[in-house]
Amino acid sequence: MITIPLLTYRDREPRLKLARALAWGIDPEWLFLQIFLLVTPLICILRGDLVRAAFFTKLALLVGALKWLGWVMFTKVARPVPSYLMFPAELVLGLALLVVWFYLRNVVGWLVPGSYSLMELGILPWLVLAVHLGGTILSPSASSVLLAHSWRKKLPETSVYGAFTLGVTLTLWSVAQDVFPPSLDGWFHSFIARVYHNDGLFFRHFGGDQAIFYASGFGAINAVTAAVSGLSVVKVHNLQHIFWTVVGFSLMTASMSIFAKRTLPAVHYLPFLFLSVYPVHNFPPDVHWTHGPQQLAPSLLVAIPLLSLLMPMYNRRTLYCAVAIQAVLSVLVLALNPVCAVFLLVACTASLIVNCYRGRPLGERVLKVASIQAGATLLAALIILGSDRYYSTLILNPSGAGYLTGPQFGVDSATDHPRFFSFSVESGLKALVGINPMHLVRWPEEFKTLPGRHLPWLVLVLALVACSLTVIQGRRSAGHVAACFAAAAAAAFLGWLVTKCGAIFFAGGIDNPAAFSDAQLLREYLYYLTPRIELWSLFLAGLAAAVSIYLCPGNRTHRTVGSATLIVALATLTTWWIPFAHTQLDPRKSLLTPKNVGVNGRITREDIALASWMEQNLPTEKGLIGLASLPVKLGPTELLFPMSASQTLPLYGKHYNFTFQVFDPTRQNSFSDYVLHVKNFLDVEWCLKNNIRFFHLPTGDFWPNHGLMRAVQIGLLKPIRTASSSAVYAVQALPWTPQTVSIGVSPTRSHQVNLWPDGEGIRGIAEGTDPQLVFKLSEPLFVHAIRFKYTLTNQTNSPSHSQLFWSHAGQDFVEHERTARLWVDPTSKEETLTILVHDTIDQFRFDPDDKPAQFSIGKVELLIRPRAHVGQNGEPE
Repeated sequence: MITIPLLTYRDREPRLKLARALAWGIDPEWLFLQIFLLVTPLICILRGDLVRAAFFTKLALLVGALKWLGWVMFTKVARPVPSYLMFPAELVLGLALLVVWFYLRNVVGWLVPGSYSLMELGILPWLVLAVHLGGTILSPSASSVLLAHSWRKKLPETSVYGAFTLGVTLTLWSVAQDVFPPSLDGWFHSFIARVYHNDGLFFRHFGGDQAIFYASGFGAINAVTAAVSGLSVVKVHNLQHIFWTVVGFSLMTASMSIFAKRTLPAVHYLPFLFLSVYPVHNFPPDVHWTHGPQQLAPSLLVAIPLLSLLMPMYNRRTLYCAVAIQAVLSVLVLALNPVCAVFLLVACTASLIVNCYRGRPLGERVLKVASIQAGATLLAALIILGSDRYYSTLILNPSGAGYLTGPQFGVDSATDHPRFFSFSVESGLKALVGINPMHLVRWPEEFKTLPGRHLPWLVLVLALVACSLTVIQGRRSAGHVAACFAAAAAAAFLGWLVTKCGAIFFAGGIDNPAAFSDAQLLREYLYYLTPRIELWSLFLAGLAAAVSIYLCPGNRTHRTVGSATLIVALATLTTWWIPFAHTQLDPRKSLLTPKNVGVNGRITREDIALASWMEQNLPTEKGLIGLASLPVKLGPTELLFPMSASQTLPLYGKHYNFTFQVFDPTRQNSFSDYVLHVKNFLDVEWCLKNNIRFFHLPTGDFWPNHGLMRAVQIGLLKPIRTASSSAVYAVQALPWTPQTVSIGVSPTRSHQVNLWPDGEGIRGIAEGTDPQLVFKLSEPLFVHAIRFKYTLTNQTNSPSHSQLFWSHAGQDFVEHERTARLWVDPTSKEETLTILVHDTIDQFRFDPDDKPAQFSIGKVELLIRPRAHVGQNGEPE
């Protein structure tokens, strides 16, 4: 007979204490939301799509961690009813807490070198999961409370959580499987996130032992998101502004339900109709995730005043906790980009008004609330902006705070490129007078057939009907809630007008927008962000007006007018959407689902595996790894972006044994070095002298890097490990030293070119689309490279698509062999161009441009192999 010992009370006491401790941290709505979020990965598993399943599972963990942080720190004590509608606000609150933690960890890391890490954030989602599962298992009372709160009234919660899950799934479906950034901007911000995630804000290892010089807000959000979710920085960047757009719209619809004290199931699905017509998360022509910080800003800007309405403020402590979290969000928005300050002024003013109003029942005076909000904002600024290298430089040394016109981007002289703007009130008023107040600003050409200019009229009609019904019926008979919604609609519509006019006035008043100066950037960013802010504001105004009309009681006539107005508004939106239904209903074409085409080339999983191999087998002691990059020159600003598979090592590695990129970890001015010694002419002697002994290159064509492509063809780069889409090569030294000889500058023949002598060289005008200059040598020579001085300008001031051909023994000049396709930046100052040939030739042809241009050529030199090293058939011995 087997006896089972019974637990005594003393034996059960530790278990009960643990159960009570776990029960304290159980969010009643957490499990139900997770069930909805995990439906998507379950479907992916059933489809055999394990990549998407992993992505959406990690996204569910991220949402769970953010929601729990917001719940346990703010909304738990208030127990709002219905509590399930608070989850979008809890996500925003959780993000604010994580960002504060990020900046505090950086300060600690600065005070105690070597202590920086975000490892604890990676534990957070699993800790939250353990608390909820453990509390449910160990405590029957906690389990019953959890199930009661989660499964009671399932239909209202299903409409809310289902709408959010559907929105996240549709908008992120395509992004979920991508491992490459969508654009140059995407690589830039993903790399910053990688540095912040692994090494922090103050990691000094770039451009000559400098920390990254850039506004840190977007990098901070990406870093904490990567740390919590376990997703790569690339996937985190790709999902960021899309995810928070869905959260922002959910926050607006949930707010309407909370104040209406009704679930309003249909309201939570309205964002899909709106985003299908006006895809603010994927707005043409910027469908490649450009300007990520500005695209993320609207959702946080909208959240600031809404949190003033939603946050629990039943005593002074909760009031000022809410004020503090709003201060953090406002400073975080400013840290995204300086241009957000214009819109932040409106958002913070609205939140201050609401805070003062809600503080009155607590006996708090307006001056006190305003002073504490200003003090909290100042404290948040000290923590966030004080750690931000751009803003701290702006505060301490304004003359050195150029955004893209400082030494980190190849600009040496601050006096030649002014960093700050000058403002003209007269110019601002002229710009303001020139706009139509009821049209959206700079509606994109791709949407010219969409009735974007009519959207404000539709919202205005809704707001007028809502206000008219409440006024006609009287506030008491119309209902306090409906009247409040009508007032909110009117305030949002007026806020839209004020925001738009203020932005246009400010942008138009900048009267020194020199090309590629900070003033020009500020102006362009204002015109970029304003249309997006307009759409967010108009959606909020229209939504509030529609809910007011829906809730407004009255006689049959009033209800008929209200119902007719809502039906007409919905029919209007649907009518606008119908011409695009064939694309919006096709997931391959719909703008609701952003598509990442990889403008700067793609990364494959084989490339990531190869990058891991390089980090393990090619440490810095063995030499640096060069990257195939795209050099971009915008006026005086020099930018160098890795392309295709060469993006992998900076984004997926943990070390910094690579070179040739923006924020180069090993060279002070890698742009000039790359252009002179790699792009068109791989100078192997220079590379080896500078310890650059390897290159990670994509397979196929990676124009405009003729120097690297030709070096692979002729064996100066020897493959040591390959993948399906890339390979790592070792740099091979030349067995001989090139000898320099000069030849005549005058071509033997030309085509579509007018030439005349210019000192020791020639000057010419290319008049057609195929200008040609042919130079014939006196005898065949093995030419390693051709070098000449040049100037080249064109009317568009755009890079020239030049080309060099060479031939021997009567061969024709052909496009598919013996040619170098070049990307030459326009310059009126004489520069040197060296082009790798490494072949026996007796003539060559240079095509200056594929469009009309002016050019000059002087001092043509050939780098030839000494005759003592010539073997059979003109090949090396």
